[in-house]
Amino acid sequence: TLTGTVVDNEMVVALQLELNGEPPILLSLQNEEFSLGGLRLNPGENVLRVQATDEVGNIGSDTVTIYYQPARMLYIPEIDPVQEGATIIVPVELSSIGGVGGMTFQVLYPRHLVADPVVEWVINDAGVLTDWHQIAPGRARGTFVLPGEDLASGVKRVVNLAFQTRSIAQPVLATFQMQVIGAYSAAGEPYVSGTESRSRAVQITKRAF
Repeated sequence: TLTGTVVDNEMVVALQLELNGEPPILLSLQNEEFSLGGLRLNPGENVLRVQATDEVGNIGSDTVTIYYQPARMLYIPEIDPVQEGATIIVPVELSSIGGVGGMTFQVLYPRHLVADPVVEWVINDAGVLTDWHQIAPGRARGTFVLPGEDLASGVKRVVNLAFQTRSIAQPVLATFQMQVIGAYSAAGEPYVSGTESRSRAVQITKRAF
């Protein structure tokens, strides 16, 4: 929850919040105080700017930077550009403070640019159970479970997805969207907050002749 105080000699008639340069959110002021819950911060640096306007047109603002590190983040790291016809290796990695006993996630990919992936599970902790299935064209779901165990803190490679690229008319960006469906403790209890995901766009270039 974001809270703050605005003090002005004149009446404040407009108050807004800008988060990471996105369109502003209007705030309400009560007894010179405001409060806003449900803000979704990006992993890493977040810039918040609050701007107030009083009844005579004076404008004042304040900016703060917040660094947010989620307890669990499933993400696709940066990938170098590839030529059409080549294979894009899309790694899926988990950064966590530990305590993850299982996770279900979904990957969306541009099927007009790449074929369905060849899946190589990399997570190899003892007893780990894995499952991968196609839900719809361009949409697949993966699950891993460590029965009665959990992962140590740090960064862990979960799976490699190998996508064969198709022919293209001009250079394009292929976006691979990562969505976490659920994250669970070793006891099977769901984590209701603190889990984030990060997608990735990969440049596909024309083949040089």
